[in-house]
Amino acid sequence: MLASLMSSEAVRKAAAVSLIFATTSAVIGVHMPYLPVWFDWVGMSPYQIGLLGAAPVIVRIFTIPVAGFYADRWGRTALLVVLLSWAAFAGFLVLSQMRGFPLIMLTIVYLAIVWSPVFPLSETVAMGVIRRNRLDYGRMRLWGSVAFIVTNVAGGWAVDRLGQHTIVWALAALVLVSTLAAHVLLVTVGHDRGEAAAGGSSAARRLSLHDVADLAHKPAFLLFLVATGAVQSAHAVFYVFGILHWRTLGIPAEMAGGLWAVSIVMEIALFAFSGAVLKWLSPVQLITLGCIASIVRWFAMGLDPGLALLVPLQMSHALTFGASHIGAMHFIARNVPDHQLGTAQALYSAFTGGIAMGAVMLSIGPLYANFAGLAYWAMALVSAIGLLASVRLASLKYYQL
Repeated sequence: MLASLMSSEAVRKAAAVSLIFATTSAVIGVHMPYLPVWFDWVGMSPYQIGLLGAAPVIVRIFTIPVAGFYADRWGRTALLVVLLSWAAFAGFLVLSQMRGFPLIMLTIVYLAIVWSPVFPLSETVAMGVIRRNRLDYGRMRLWGSVAFIVTNVAGGWAVDRLGQHTIVWALAALVLVSTLAAHVLLVTVGHDRGEAAAGGSSAARRLSLHDVADLAHKPAFLLFLVATGAVQSAHAVFYVFGILHWRTLGIPAEMAGGLWAVSIVMEIALFAFSGAVLKWLSPVQLITLGCIASIVRWFAMGLDPGLALLVPLQMSHALTFGASHIGAMHFIARNVPDHQLGTAQALYSAFTGGIAMGAVMLSIGPLYANFAGLAYWAMALVSAIGLLASVRLASLKYYQL
């Protein structure tokens, strides 16, 4: 009877985590590919679009670690997700009324402050649930990919049929749904993983700045950050200019949404079977595989391939993003102590989505303006840096953090 109750509780927590993954990813499904299209609609130049893409990435360098550290100190990660989600909803309503580069930039920076930490903090809650209940991260995370496909395809339809002005309103509505899901997460999961951890001793103790510095200075963790930061930031040209570039090649937004959907279907398949994959490959090997696939993908994308080649290239997203992300999550789960879990997740998100992505995004505006699709070749070089770091990490005999 007790075992049945514990199993039921684990299922409810897994469902709540799956819901927050789904709703936050639904936002990303519109935000990532179509917000640059809205920028173009309101009159932003390629240089300005590049800056609007880079600014929030740079802001994340500071906001995500601060949010992660504060969550570990405060001990209420799920509640922090709720508060930040409401602030983000207000921000998207404001963005819908903004015109002109300065006002749009100011609003985008605000959104980076309040919205950027939501997903990594949600993943912190998820990793705590996984540790306590021995659940499959991939099976929960795949619902995020499913939601991404739905809103990505719907976003392409909306742009083609209803107009580019609908993009920000759709984002505001999706963030509201995500905020409601954050309330469900708060009620179901309750306190963060530290307070609920079995035994509650070491995991529940308050994190210090010394702990953060100790983690950030470990060679294995630094190599991990470089490898994952490079392979994830290599997506920058595709994320910011991918659909805009396809439109210059005569590919309509609706078809572009379908191409994005192909990539996420393959990502879902990998997430669904990630438990089995991890029996064959270690987290570091998954990251290495993602780096290799990334070099091939972005070199080929620089050749402006036709639809026949674009489909398999989009399918490789399961490796360039999916494999490297699963590898990263399980590297953290297997090697980082409980009381540093939130901070490790925040440092990973800040480096991959902030420092590395920001450094790359600062260059892609001029790169794309001058070289168009050839800008993808620079992303292949970035991926090669990640490959070198992952190979070096794999050569270490011991990297418990």
